Amino acid sequence: MWFASRSSVSVSLSLLIAAFVALPGCSDSPLYTRSSSQVRVLQRPARGKIADVTSLADSTEVTRDLGGSLNVGDSEIGLSSLSVPPEAVEEATKVKLVKIKVNKLGDVSAELGPDGFRFVRPVTFLLSYKGADLTDVDEATLRIYHYNTEAGVWELVPGSVPDTTRKIVSAPLWHFSRYVIGSNG
Repeated sequence: MWFASRSSVSVSLSLLIAAFVALPGCSDSPLYTRSSSQVRVLQRPARGKIADVTSLADSTEVTRDLGGSLNVGDSEIGLSSLSVPPEAVEEATKVKLVKIKVNKLGDVSAELGPDGFRFVRPVTFLLSYKGADLTDVDEATLRIYHYNTEAGVWELVPGSVPDTTRKIVSAPLWHFSRYVIGSNG
């Protein structure tokens, strides 16, 4: 009987933990909210010729005192940028290499690195969706999402906002990873 009670408590505790972890907003980071529905990731299709599958990339050094910025893009896909304010990098004497890579075809996404690098203050990220297929998409619903590989879900980056005139979505970021523009509306 003692084993049955202990087993019941163990199962109940496991179910309680599983239910808590499955709640929206519970993930590897408290800064992201799990998407409650399927996220449609924007795509940049090939434009009637053999696709240029190259990505555009840039990198810079960022210091605590000066911060830094990057701009990546061209006339076809628009300009995406990253702005790191002063004091966003934790250690005063350390210089970090920051890179941004944006695909010209496929997902409207960016890889920011070094992967997993965290900031003590948010950085501002602008991701262009110029040239994306907007068929059946309400641009007002576009947001930036981060893919949580452990949970297997797209997580909304709070504070992401579309600018439909400039064809960009901006968001405050706290860490580097892979980000996409998508819609769940």
